[in-house]
Amino acid sequence: MDRRLWPTPVDGEHTGHMNIQEIPPGSIVVGVDGSEHSERALTWAADAAAREHRLLAIVHSRDPLVPGYGASIGAWAVDWVAVEREATAAAKSALSDDAERARQQHPELRVVEVYDVLDARVGLIAASRDAHLVVLGSRGRGPVASFLLGSVSVEVTRQAACPVVVIGAPEEGSVLGPDAPVVAAVDETATSTKVLDFAFELADELDAPLRVVHSVWSVVLGDEDVHTRGRLSVAEALAGLGEKHPDVSVVVDILEGPRTDVVIEATQGAAVVVVGHDRANVVHRFVWGSIAAAIVERASCAVVVVPGVDEA
Repeated sequence: MDRRLWPTPVDGEHTGHMNIQEIPPGSIVVGVDGSEHSERALTWAADAAAREHRLLAIVHSRDPLVPGYGASIGAWAVDWVAVEREATAAAKSALSDDAERARQQHPELRVVEVYDVLDARVGLIAASRDAHLVVLGSRGRGPVASFLLGSVSVEVTRQAACPVVVIGAPEEGSVLGPDAPVVAAVDETATSTKVLDFAFELADELDAPLRVVHSVWSVVLGDEDVHTRGRLSVAEALAGLGEKHPDVSVVVDILEGPRTDVVIEATQGAAVVVVGHDRANVVHRFVWGSIAAAIVERASCAVVVVPGVDEA
């Protein structure tokens, strides 16, 4: 992770609600909608921004309300201009409350409020082009607007240009121990190097151990050749990172079974799981649809999706 200090205010800097195109580069962007899920995302994002001395951009984006919708349900007499005005005021008020909560959590934190009227997926993917991180809650259903519904978190992780953190709901009664690890899920693709680099940085920041998980599959249970190849692959990806992060304790697990099941099992008791998404590989994209979506939807801890490098 390259680190940027909070941007220095300049003359004429926007001090009110800005739109997505105005978010300063290098920010940590968090999507909010008033739901419990987005509240957890806001807390995680504020902590990360404070740790890394980055600006926190709190984003609320929603589809515009259009008169045609009212006509389709027989609401001919509704003043849609007034409805739009009230929806905007409610959203901006909620944004201000979220920003104040983040400032109370970290008084030194620089926070900007971002409000835009466009599809949330489009807005967050656009924001990812210059952001350091995008942070989302899963299954958001808030009173202000329906923002993080259904496939939004999955769609953003598929297309974002920067790493995306998805905060899932913790299992009831679950409490993370002081040694909860950062889990890095790796495979044989080049993206695993980026996954490990991010995971090491995060483990260093959190003062947490790192668990590297690699799944292997063979028709012969306990096939030593498959396990050996897996260890060699992980060792190559790890080369040099231990020296760069000498304080991070690392454990490597080569586990047999389908990758989805292996990674989901590894999320139990983890603080964060880091996975990769190689957007340039068609086959990997197809497999991603079943693996990463399942991890994002089913993991009880935070999931970081690190994009690979696009090929020309």
